Amino acid sequence: MNYVTNTKGMYCLLDLHNYHRYRNQVIGSTAVPYTALTDVWQRLATLYKDNPRMIWGTVNEPYGIIYLAARLGANAAIKGIRDAGATVRPNCVQW
Repeated sequence: MNYVTNTKGMYCLLDLHNYHRYRNQVIGSTAVPYTALTDVWQRLATLYKDNPRMIWGTVNEPYGIIYLAARLGANAAIKGIRDAGATVRPNCVQW
């Protein structure tokens, strides 16, 4: 990602593309609590927090869940990114 952003001057979208699930378990369930999503985003953001050309794709195509679940998932991801010290741009604010 750093090659694409730093050498080529492009932006990079980091997107888990998980449909609000992990191993077929819904994020926010007992099997995959929101804290797990916060953790994975914090780990990823720690790697690229100093790269201003990173775009964080926090929620991708959630389905079969209510709006509140998608919102809680997005906010959990944003928390992890912010906890790592990365910047969440204005178009990626908490819902």
